Parts: sequence; C-alpha cells; structure tokens
Amino acid sequence: MAFYWVNIGKTFQEVEKHGFLWAPAYNINKKGNRTLPAGWKHVPKVKKGDILFCNLGGHVKYIAEADKDAYRCERPINKEYKTWKNDGYKIEVSITNLAVPTPIGNFINEFIDLHNHKTSPKLFNVNSGVTENYLYYLGNEAGVYLINQVSGFRSKNAAISADSDLDDERGKTLSQTERKQFKWHKVYEGRVNTKKVKDILKHTCQACKFTFTDMYGDLGKDFIEAHHLVPYSELKEGEQRKLNIEKDFVVLCANCHRMIHRMENPDDISGLRLLIEKTQRKTKI
Repeated sequence: MAFYWVNIGKTFQEVEKHGFLWAPAYNINKKGNRTLPAGWKHVPKVKKGDILFCNLGGHVKYIAEADKDAYRCERPINKEYKTWKNDGYKIEVSITNLAVPTPIGNFINEFIDLHNHKTSPKLFNVNSGVTENYLYYLGNEAGVYLINQVSGFRSKNAAISADSDLDDERGKTLSQTERKQFKWHKVYEGRVNTKKVKDILKHTCQACKFTFTDMYGDLGKDFIEAHHLVPYSELKEGEQRKLNIEKDFVVLCANCHRMIHRMENPDDISGLRLLIEKTQRKTKI
C-alpha cells in the first residue's frame, strides 16, 4: 500500500460523482516532443488499495482509495478534460467526502519539517504553498502522518485501520471505549513534532538506555521513537490538548516502545524500567 496526494481543481465534481481520477500519459512541448510532467509520472504506479489525499481549495476535502490498479484509458468525454491529450491513465476510486475538511494550514509547517523532502515531486514550495502539480508520491511515513491529521476517515484496508492490531498490542481484547482511547493515544503520538522531542529528550532510550548509534553507527544517528505518557483514560476524541514535551513524552527504542504498549498501564515508564532491571539481574546470576 502506498500514499499519494492529488490536487483537485475543476474536475472535483467528476471525482466525487463518478469516482475516478485521470491524467494524460504525456505532454507535447513547443518543439513537438513528448514530455512527462512530474505531477503525472506517478499516476500509472497507483495500485489497488492505495490511499490518495485530495486537496481542494487548500483543504483535504476527500480521501480516495484505489479500487483497482491504474490502467491505460482514453481521455474522459467530460468537458473538464477537453484541453488534455487523449491518451492517459485512469484510477477508479472510492471517495470519502470528509464532513469537516482539514485545512492544510493545520499541518503544513510540521509536514515541511518532517516529510516534504521525501515527497515526489515536492509537495510544498519555499513559500509554504502547494506546488503546481497533479499527483505526488508521499511515502509511508508522510501518509500515516496525514491520516492522523484528518477526521472522519475509516479505511477499507485493515492495515491502516485505527483499530488494527489493538488486541495484539496489549495482549487482550479491548473494549470499545479502550479502542477509542488507544486510537487517540496513537493520534497524539503522530501529531507531535518528533524532532522537537528528540532535541529536548535526546536519543537514548529512557527505559533500557539503548542508543542506536552504539549499535549501528552513523546509520542510527538521531533515531529514536516518541511515546506519549498521558493515560488512555484521560484522552477524549477530538480534544485539543496542549503538549508539554518534558512531562508528556519519553523517548524509547523500538523494542521498549512496543513493550510499553503491551503493559497494563502504557504510561508506566517506571514499571518498564523496573521490569528491565529485574530481567537483567536474573541474567547476571
């Protein structure tokens, strides 16, 4: 599964009513040569189940899921497409029309800091505006980040369902209330600017003291994961919470992050440390 961004302009009604995206296979420049604009080159690569964030007027208004792989298709007969070349690619999609569209301004600065350098082509320009392209490949990290910025979307794909893997995380079946609380715990973790957390809390696991550079050298430089300590029971859907990095977060290695989510109280960093110390004492005997 892959994530994409699409700038929807005058074709938005076709997207919503008829459930498809379309782009030409090539362009003809002034010299009569075929060219492939950056915003079209990823269209043929879209596969069934991929997620596409649809921007209309500076808001993420729709989220589309590809119903089948992109395929070669002549230009639609609708007048909105009449200025384009006849040969192109079509993506049939299921559309979620978000009840509350998400303004790009809600996340643009953080997205630029964390993900913009990995998108193809670049999604935002130096002036923090959306670049003039059609479709962008985002990458998994940027896609998951954006999923956490919108509300009202539930994917058909279990791999990104907010409830996926919850039972495995803590080793038990969660109630519906616990599932909602767990989901919002993950959302809060996804919304925090992890660079700021790392700058303040540094890069050593606060449970087991593991440092990625000690094991992997330069490859592990600046790598660590942020874990939100606010108990599930205090989280309410849609709540706007002011975050205090030093009080609300710890940094953990991937193993400790996974283990703390299996504990009865995933905010109990002291309990995780004691468990590690106890296990280490046993191995030394």
